[in-house]
Amino acid sequence: LGTWLAKGDALEALEQRADALSAYESALRLDPRNAGAWARKATLLFALDRYDDAAKAYDAALEADPGSADLWHGKARALYRLKAYADAADAADRATRYAPEDRKTWYVYAMSLQGAQRLEQSVAAFDRALGLDPSDGKAWFGKARSLESLKRYEEAIAAYHHAAEIEPGFVPAWLREGSCHLELHRYEEALDAFARVLEREPRNGDGVRGQADALEALGRTADAFAASERL
Repeated sequence: LGTWLAKGDALEALEQRADALSAYESALRLDPRNAGAWARKATLLFALDRYDDAAKAYDAALEADPGSADLWHGKARALYRLKAYADAADAADRATRYAPEDRKTWYVYAMSLQGAQRLEQSVAAFDRALGLDPSDGKAWFGKARSLESLKRYEEAIAAYHHAAEIEPGFVPAWLREGSCHLELHRYEEALDAFARVLEREPRNGDGVRGQADALEALGRTADAFAASERL
């Protein structure tokens, strides 16, 4: 068994994934309930974008080791890729119970809750992730998306701004911040946010349209027309 696992690991390191998968399957023929072999197989299947097969392999691993936070986390990620958000949230929830200080697990849980439209719960889960790592720009952005969907625009703007400060080149954060300002009829602030977008991506269609909408709302019709001409 150990020989096949070691061979699979070596082949995986060489990115010979089909051969690595074959080695792990040989190990499982010797010990069908070996959690480590199933975990390796699941991880490899995930890397091959075979998410359904990966989820099944994680299930097999969990039969042998049901208390593994890593296995529940892996299953949650596979289910998330399959857009099975409710099931992904359930798996991630199990992972957080076994590893409550794991930021990445809280992030997967929050994203799964968001996908399942359990938005208030997703905000709370993003807060747990950010409590463990306040410098996680993606978590700030994810939290902001949930807040925006809840029409909590003031809080969403603050969260988008955090994300943009951490990753200044992350255009979606500036874009969504601008859209929230539009919702609140804060047209000058919206122009500032869309200007940040267009500094980085001058032909960003959503940025141009947002800028034109803000200019039109301010009564600057000629400027709005000139902006829209860039599309």
